[in-house]
Amino acid sequence: MNPYSHIYLEIGDKLKQLREQKGLSQNSLAKMVGLTRTAIIHIEKGRQKAPLDKLYYIAESLETDIFDIIPPMRRPNAGHNRLISQLDIASRKRMEADELSQIFEAIEQRGGKINDTP
Repeated sequence: MNPYSHIYLEIGDKLKQLREQKGLSQNSLAKMVGLTRTAIIHIEKGRQKAPLDKLYYIAESLETDIFDIIPPMRRPNAGHNRLISQLDIASRKRMEADELSQIFEAIEQRGGKINDTP
């Protein structure tokens, strides 16, 4: 798993939130920035990386600053980033409580330490 995959999920969530606040459909935003509706869907779901120039166009189209779209840098250890990614994915998939419990049990089995090795 890409240690930065959580960034694309955060960008996608923020884009969707801002697009919906402006009352724009995925199709109308796509037309405004020169992308397809499918590309917007994939960006919003964190499946596709948006080129920086397109992020600027999207920010302008949504009448916001690009820094409102890009999440702030985090500097925790790599294991922490991995946990954040797992929790982001878990919340996106709306995991059931027992699945989340398994993640936390695995952490406890490692003595509460989070590292990059599975």
